[in-house]
Amino acid sequence: MAVRTFKYYSMNKKNIKSTKCELIIPRTAHAAFHKACEMYEIKAISIDFDNNTFKADINAIENAINENTIGIIASAPDYAHGIVDDIERIGQIS
Repeated sequence: MAVRTFKYYSMNKKNIKSTKCELIIPRTAHAAFHKACEMYEIKAISIDFDNNTFKADINAIENAINENTIGIIASAPDYAHGIVDDIERIGQIS
């Protein structure tokens, strides 16, 4: 439901067209985010993780943000490894 909310909020408040919505998802995030993107016709932008820490790559997130970004997924902890992404830093760039 959160992904649906991202989409409709962005359409109404940011004037992003339904067909242009993009959600940034680290590869370590739960697969349900990709399924939600498929269900709600949102383009999933998969980003890599840091090979040393397994946290979402902050630079990759920054580079992926554009005018069609409706949200950024971050994990606390992530699904596969229990690693906590740098939520504060991700919040600052969003």
